[in-house]
Amino acid sequence: MYRGSEGQWAFYLHRISGIGILVFLVLHVLNIASAMWGPEVSNAFMKFYHQPVFQLGLLVLIAGVLYHGFNGLRIILMDFTFSSRSGAGPAEGAMAIKSKRYQEARLEASTNLELYWWVFMRVSGVVLVFLLIGHMWMNAVLVDLNSIDYDYVAKRLSQTTWKVYDWLILALALLHGGNGLRYVLDDWVRDPMKRFWTKVVVYSLLAFLFFLGSLSLFNHDFGVN
Repeated sequence: MYRGSEGQWAFYLHRISGIGILVFLVLHVLNIASAMWGPEVSNAFMKFYHQPVFQLGLLVLIAGVLYHGFNGLRIILMDFTFSSRSGAGPAEGAMAIKSKRYQEARLEASTNLELYWWVFMRVSGVVLVFLLIGHMWMNAVLVDLNSIDYDYVAKRLSQTTWKVYDWLILALALLHGGNGLRYVLDDWVRDPMKRFWTKVVVYSLLAFLFFLGSLSLFNHDFGVN
């Protein structure tokens, strides 16, 4: 799948776009969390959204989401089209399953957990493609970015449906992205001790981000006067 220059570029762009999306998710969670400190703090944070540099970055983000999502779908289609990943380049992690078909993955899996992650990355990837495109369409296409402020966020998140929708994105994206980072660390951090502690730091930050995002969505009163 990743043999040759085109395959290598697809592989690296997939990882770079995934990391970029995860970085934006961090900023997005901090943005929603700022609402807990009141409209003044939230609106001050959101002023960044109105800057030309952010709007340019948003275009890059949209391109990254589309590439990462549809390249992921391409990988899934190849998973169920070819019987083996011949001539694969960098693997999805030192312990990651490299087989394409589920039956082959079952044989290759060192643990049941590794097999579950193999399945989860594909299922969550498909779900996230539609959730993220829907989120961006409703908040970056149908709505003028310059009109987004505390009142807009409060009105939207005062509805349980949108809270659950955003929480699903948060949970799936952090699990999907966190496991993707595990693959990256397994590939590039060769020293076992450094790799272990790097994972501890990364997982701790992701857990805190999940806690902060969940707290912001469900424990803050977004009621609109």
